[in-house]
Amino acid sequence: MPQNLPTVLLVGPPAFQERVLPHMAPKAEAPITLKQCQSLSDLDLMGVDLVIFRLSADRPDDLAGMLQFLSQVDRPDAIAVVDSSTEDLGIGAVARGAIDFIHDDPDDLALIPELAKETLRLKSRGKPNIDELLKSFASDETFQTVCHPILRLQDMTTFGWEFLSRGPKGPLYQPSRFFRWGKEKDRLVEFDLACLDAALEAAQHSSCCGCLHFNLFPETWATKEVRPRLDRMAELFPDHCCLELSETNLSAANREFTQERRHLKKIGINLAIDDIGFQARGFGLVRDLQPEVLKIDRRVVNNIARHQSRRDIVSSALKLGESLGAWVIAEGVEQRQELTILEELGVSFAQGFLWGKPTLPDQATRGLPLGDSRQEQS
Repeated sequence: MPQNLPTVLLVGPPAFQERVLPHMAPKAEAPITLKQCQSLSDLDLMGVDLVIFRLSADRPDDLAGMLQFLSQVDRPDAIAVVDSSTEDLGIGAVARGAIDFIHDDPDDLALIPELAKETLRLKSRGKPNIDELLKSFASDETFQTVCHPILRLQDMTTFGWEFLSRGPKGPLYQPSRFFRWGKEKDRLVEFDLACLDAALEAAQHSSCCGCLHFNLFPETWATKEVRPRLDRMAELFPDHCCLELSETNLSAANREFTQERRHLKKIGINLAIDDIGFQARGFGLVRDLQPEVLKIDRRVVNNIARHQSRRDIVSSALKLGESLGAWVIAEGVEQRQELTILEELGVSFAQGFLWGKPTLPDQATRGLPLGDSRQEQS
């Protein structure tokens, strides 16, 4: 019955709403009732189940309205929409009580009906059973492993592939979201190991060539359960595999990873430190681990033409890489202009939507066309 449909209030300027509306056509599997308004400061929340609002650094009134709205005790759930270059606004909204944030791009906006349906389902029934979610990693229909090429810029050839996890459609699709949930439930290591198992299986049956990259949290690297998996990785892909750890998750405690680092070298697995440069923590911990690969955070690369400070970070990362004898890979390259600047700075390897989106391993190709933008790859 129409009166039982979940009601979503879409808040933002007219241009934003025009971009969203084509994705909001009612679907039999995710029907919703849609309301619209332009400002968070004056909302009619009667009968609203979910608020999806657009945030912009250029609209300070919206930021003030967000704070006022999120401070209300009895309010609907909320999801923020932000530019990929201003994720800090989305993170700030989540820190203040929004359940999540998405990007203002065609892919994320197309997910709004499913996000609304899934969010309201979770609200009424509680989140999925975490044990069943872990079991579902074995199902291709629920969790998937995808891969993304790493390019050698000198000749634009595929140097290697990074294997990544994707969750079920809805709020848990992005790995950052289901890992955050796993951390809240104190099950992060189990989630991480399940993703690594799935990635190793996918890589074993793929035609991906070159250096194969697999991701792991530092918390997982320190556990005894990971050792057999790393040994299997080295056995499956001798001399051409790499373990990636995020710099944003490293801490002073990770200085004690001496045994783990020695084991990687013994079995021939390279170590990469991911997300270099975005956190203002210096390179001290990175030097301690002596990685073979440094990966520059995509948020440093984004809009690098307009920020001298970001170009300085890339230059510092290149100097660090030279001192360590490490390869440096720039992540998140989406525009030709970004690529040009990175090449001028001396970057030799890169990764990003400029060469396509992550794909299923059995669809990976060696030769990749050079695109013009993230939007063209959508």
